[in-house]
Amino acid sequence: MRKFFIALAAFGLLAGAACGSDDGNDKPSTTTAGGAAPAVSIKGLGTTWDPDDVTIKPGETVEWVIDGSIVHDLKGDEGINHKAASKFTVKHKYTEPGTFTYSCTIHAGMVGTVTVS
Repeated sequence: MRKFFIALAAFGLLAGAACGSDDGNDKPSTTTAGGAAPAVSIKGLGTTWDPDDVTIKPGETVEWVIDGSIVHDLKGDEGINHKAASKFTVKHKYTEPGTFTYSCTIHAGMVGTVTVS
């Protein structure tokens, strides 16, 4: 019986390690729209965006960079959408004036705006 519990505990540890591992070998995924060099780069730092509110001109591109151990996703106006991951880069070209929101839906309060004027 003791061997059974030891085996069960070992399995649990291995399963947990496989699910939450961030060994630094993850290759970031990239979603690109517009193909232009970014006018602004927004980084996910902890559970905040830096900077969280930006202003650009029509035709410019915004880049979001997640490169750490905390898992984030990205959802925003104009169809911006990236699945949860700890490493990714998303670029989006804004063509029309307006104020557009984006957020990480995993972390309450991790929101920002892109103002195009």
